[in-house]
Amino acid sequence: METNQNALRVNPYWSQPLEAVMAQLHGTAAGLSAEDASRRLEEFGPNSLEARKKATALGLFLDQLKSPLVLILLFAAIVSAIVEEWVDPRSSWSSCSAALC
Repeated sequence: METNQNALRVNPYWSQPLEAVMAQLHGTAAGLSAEDASRRLEEFGPNSLEARKKATALGLFLDQLKSPLVLILLFAAIVSAIVEEWVDPRSSWSSCSAALC
């Protein structure tokens, strides 16, 4: 089956005729026989997704802390709080708006 997968990677299935894809996958338009389906079930397992834990609000919040950018911004906010360097948004916008006019 490995050679079939390599052939599909080289020539994507959507650019091939239906007959070629069916031949590569050893399938038919009528579907799989019961014998072939049971063999594939034993070989590849059931066609199902594994259940995962549901995301909690706390888990999502903690996952945000994995981002380096968030950690840099958090560090900068802590340093600004320690140094007590507060920026007055009104004063910075007034000088900015005067420059734009």
